[in-house]
Amino acid sequence: DAAGAVPRFLSMGVAPHLLAPALNAIMGQRLVRKLCSACKTPVKLDEDIAGQIKEQLGKIPANSGEVVPALEGVTWYGPKGCAECNNTGFKGRVGIYEVLIKDGGVEKAILTGSVSEYDMRAIATSQGMVSMAQDGLLKAIDGLTSVEEVRRVAGL
Repeated sequence: DAAGAVPRFLSMGVAPHLLAPALNAIMGQRLVRKLCSACKTPVKLDEDIAGQIKEQLGKIPANSGEVVPALEGVTWYGPKGCAECNNTGFKGRVGIYEVLIKDGGVEKAILTGSVSEYDMRAIATSQGMVSMAQDGLLKAIDGLTSVEEVRRVAGL
């Protein structure tokens, strides 16, 4: 993920004074299977999963620019399978992303030379970064993919 990239660079021996000016942004991405638009079907989520989703989406920073809809009115979709998608329920892929933009806080953390992934994630969240899992859930709200697919790929 994006927050873990800087500590990995440092653990590989890249000098902090060379790394800090070389970065502008760090992007993490994964691909999730896209629901087949011909056969996706509404599904009811388990209460535990619905609670996890609400918790994850509640952590999206206010300064991210993302608008999280009220979850009570959301129709969740899952795969069914048809001739269009070769009975898989999925057709194509869509990316889920997270982007960490280098600012003064990130640069200062890098220059210390001993920044942890936890520290980088805290800095990224304070600047408004949406995590891959959160981005995936937003795409599930839009009906592009299923919650199960986001859980499989990005975890919750």
